[in-house]
Amino acid sequence: MTLLLDTCTFIWLCSAPEKLSGPASKALDSESNDRALSLATVWEITLKYHSGKLPLSEQPDRWIEEQLRLQDIDVCHCSARRFIAPARCRLFTKIPLIA
Repeated sequence: MTLLLDTCTFIWLCSAPEKLSGPASKALDSESNDRALSLATVWEITLKYHSGKLPLSEQPDRWIEEQLRLQDIDVCHCSARRFIAPARCRLFTKIPLIA
């Protein structure tokens, strides 16, 4: 399964893994799961950094790229259609969140 990490999950995984719940850690550590990051998360981290709300050890572009490499996470390049269509379906509410 591919896990789409939200912003907090990505930041915690990279800098404070002890903040992740047990089930989240287990899912993220499972070799049977792939991990992906939305471009919206990249955008959110950049905005928070430049507004002074998220301190990072380096500029967000460098920090994010390094963490993606270290954590073996892919960036999900998807169209809005991939997110809109499932939202119309009742099954969408049954997708487990891991944060």
